[in-house]
Amino acid sequence: MRKNRKWLGKKIKKVKYPNPEPMAGGSRRGLTFHNEGVDRKCGGSGTHWWLAKYVNNKRIPYHFIWCPHCGDIIQLIACDKAARSMKGGDVDGRGNSANKAGAVNIQVCVASYGKRPFTGSPMKNAAVFGRLADSWGIKHRLRSKWGPGVSRKKAIWAKGGIQGHCHGPHDDHVDPMAINPKKLSRALWPKDVRSAKKKRKK
Repeated sequence: MRKNRKWLGKKIKKVKYPNPEPMAGGSRRGLTFHNEGVDRKCGGSGTHWWLAKYVNNKRIPYHFIWCPHCGDIIQLIACDKAARSMKGGDVDGRGNSANKAGAVNIQVCVASYGKRPFTGSPMKNAAVFGRLADSWGIKHRLRSKWGPGVSRKKAIWAKGGIQGHCHGPHDDHVDPMAINPKKLSRALWPKDVRSAKKKRKK
């Protein structure tokens, strides 16, 4: 995957949000996971369009809708633009929200999950986001704690990496709940797992 990939390929479905704002710039590079907000059963590929259209109409779009069961991915915004799914409030000392602060904050909504941690699913196509993160120079660094009671300190948020809505400095949401960061890391970067196994064998 080429560097700074703004839009994923033709195989990825698109429901474009009109005229998104640019990112503010800066050193932070992150990928933020959200849950849809309710627990429901995946109806199979093609059943998640309504969610993309809903968040667009409400003017709270993510960059991507992803179903970890069927593997569907829908892109709404180019990765160098700001999503609108996190609360406002200055996080960088320049008046920029968690949506806009930094070079990139790719926001992914995990479809069909509300209170359940999505790392109990097959996480089909999760590696697409691992490759996307690599194309933007987002570090393979996941927060160790997820869900209720996690730190929302601005200084930790500013380090970037893989975080959740629950880590947003001005937010009160706790999604994507108490996921297993090790399982998520393995799903995002399966090559890391294979490399580690080779090293152990030597």
